Amino acid sequence: MKYPLATPILILSFCVNGVFAQSTSDYVKMREKAQQLMALCQYSAAYKVFNGAEDFAVSSRDKAEIARLQKLLKDSVQATYQRGIALIQKGGTPSAYGSAIQELKKLVPVDNLYAPQVFSWLGTAYERINEPYGAIEQYAQGVNHKERFSAMRLAELLQKHKTVSRDSLVILYEYAAPENKGAYETLGDMFINSSPQRAYNYYKKAESYHGKYQMATLILTNKVSSDDNPIIILQQLSDENYSDAQFYLGLLYFHGKRLPQNTEEGLRLINAAKVNGNNDAKQWLIDRNSEIRRLKYSY
Repeated sequence: MKYPLATPILILSFCVNGVFAQSTSDYVKMREKAQQLMALCQYSAAYKVFNGAEDFAVSSRDKAEIARLQKLLKDSVQATYQRGIALIQKGGTPSAYGSAIQELKKLVPVDNLYAPQVFSWLGTAYERINEPYGAIEQYAQGVNHKERFSAMRLAELLQKHKTVSRDSLVILYEYAAPENKGAYETLGDMFINSSPQRAYNYYKKAESYHGKYQMATLILTNKVSSDDNPIIILQQLSDENYSDAQFYLGLLYFHGKRLPQNTEEGLRLINAAKVNGNNDAKQWLIDRNSEIRRLKYSY
């Protein structure tokens, strides 16, 4: 009796073995290539090759080995990242910042390496060695990688060292603002003259003393309409010893505008503003010295 399936089975077995041998060979080549790249600190390239090698790992031994090597890569990336940050934080000398730059540049390109804010740290290092254009380049890369701190610093440096449109700055500050509310303050200052209502909205998001103070002034000067009470805002800021608010509120009391006139309370607040470093309050008191003397004498 003939067994017609015997030959096809042998051929199939040969093909499977051949494919297995080819997979093993490809795995070994890719693993070795990835290890070479990792030794050269080309981490992003090593990451890609290791991932490719993983697809060719057939045996349990190979799978365990590639997992170990991938973890080693991640550990190397994190160690490099932390060394770079530590050098910047310790700082002190151009040499230290230069070493930090060398470390962190090993992580570029940074894709898939799980080392956030690399370009922000690089930009910071360049700023510390007084290389603003190098910092600008790094922060621009950071913005491309969705680093909000990079957006804030890029906007600030561009204004000092390059010609840039206001629209471009607005985009950068708005992107930075969710993690740095100081960006909302800056946006408010940018629009306070040209678009008071837009400025008001930015100041409200800033939730800062300066922002709240500007909100109150915009309402009191009738540049915006709002349900917020500007006197309450100024009073709260004054209670926190915010000198601009103390001076403004003091003037309102002194002159009886928006508030019942109370020169004594007005002078108390203006003097408090002076004590807290407000130069306008100091000059106001000097200019009205004789008038104030008469008022005090009349009490």
